[in-house]
Amino acid sequence: MTDEEYDFWDDPDYKSKTQVKEEMHELRALGIEIAELPQALLDSFPLNDELRAAINDYRRINHKNALKRQASYVAKLMRREDGEALKARLQEIHDERHQATRQLHLVERWRDRLLDEQNTAFDDFVAQFPSCDRQQLRSLMRNAAKEKQQNKPPASARKLFKFIQIQLAQKPE
Repeated sequence: MTDEEYDFWDDPDYKSKTQVKEEMHELRALGIEIAELPQALLDSFPLNDELRAAINDYRRINHKNALKRQASYVAKLMRREDGEALKARLQEIHDERHQATRQLHLVERWRDRLLDEQNTAFDDFVAQFPSCDRQQLRSLMRNAAKEKQQNKPPASARKLFKFIQIQLAQKPE
């Protein structure tokens, strides 16, 4: 086949310069997002040693231009990695964080409801968590209400929050 007969538009592997640039920008953003994770989470990523070293270097650099160059180098190294596996692991981390946030909001709603609605909320809570210590729950609710009324620091409200957190953690899904 001669060059005149070859139509690169029909080539499924053909990528325009714009597509290549967009992919590099995506890899760069992904690399930066991974590099800015806490070390414990970074260790859970399937990275080769060279890329892990480049990310660690990125984390140590403070100068803006050097940081940009290092981010480009990380993106270059990431082309050799399985991008989908990295994206999937990052999505798992985001999902775990969202789940923890949802759990925290649920605990806050229960605490606020127990303090505001008293008996109705108490009955609902006990119905949903039958194994909870009712006497301790009542005591925490009563003390938190007193603290709120007397404008004292919310020590019992914090204890109530912890109590609810423990009940939610013990409840089977």
